[in-house]
Amino acid sequence: MCLVRLRGGGIDESTSPENFGPWDSLSDVSLVLALERKFGLRFSLGELDSMRSIGMIIDVIKMKMEM
Repeated sequence: MCLVRLRGGGIDESTSPENFGPWDSLSDVSLVLALERKFGLRFSLGELDSMRSIGMIIDVIKMKMEM
């Protein structure tokens, strides 16, 4: 599943909706659903609210995988 198409450059842990043009609210929902399917997780509203960058998303997934 391709959520966004990257042209040049790429993404890193600091990438967020504020600095990555193709990341909009629909992409946000698609990303969350894809992550939940891929990792077999369910995110709480608090976790979703904290997932404001790729780095924060990684941190939340790591935390949930260690539970």
